[in-house]
Amino acid sequence: MKRFIAIISLILTLLLAFSLASCGDSEDETRCSANGHAYAKAWSANASEHFKACTLHPNAILKAKHTDATKDGKCDVCAYVLKPATTFTVTVSSASGMKIKDVTVVIYSGSKELTATTDDKGQAKVDLVYYEDVKARITSLPEGYKYPDSEFTFDGIHLSITLENE
Repeated sequence: MKRFIAIISLILTLLLAFSLASCGDSEDETRCSANGHAYAKAWSANASEHFKACTLHPNAILKAKHTDATKDGKCDVCAYVLKPATTFTVTVSSASGMKIKDVTVVIYSGSKELTATTDDKGQAKVDLVYYEDVKARITSLPEGYKYPDSEFTFDGIHLSITLENE
């Protein structure tokens, strides 16, 4: 009987050692001690969620929906690009319709702040990833124009700003 118990103990010890070794701490895996799974360190992703599969048990998957609290167009967890950058045009003109160059405009979008200066055609191109609640503020003007009193709004493609002469 003692011999039987010793053999069973040895077998259980070997099984335990083997199971711990199979979930090892290699550079490519992070051990999940709660259930014995070894999940990959890097996240995989698709359009709606990010996930990590167990390297030993393909059906054991950690997954969650993407989040973008920083509003930069990328998932905060896995960096999946949720919204590609969109180029839009800022046009600055006078009340008579003449395009005005060398106007510096700061564009606010989510938590981002971008600066653009109009060219000879009175336009500046801006790449935005998160383009909801876009606002703008003029920070420098050429001589002869005054700063507008109102905030500017964005229609989704184009931001038009009309300046008054001093």
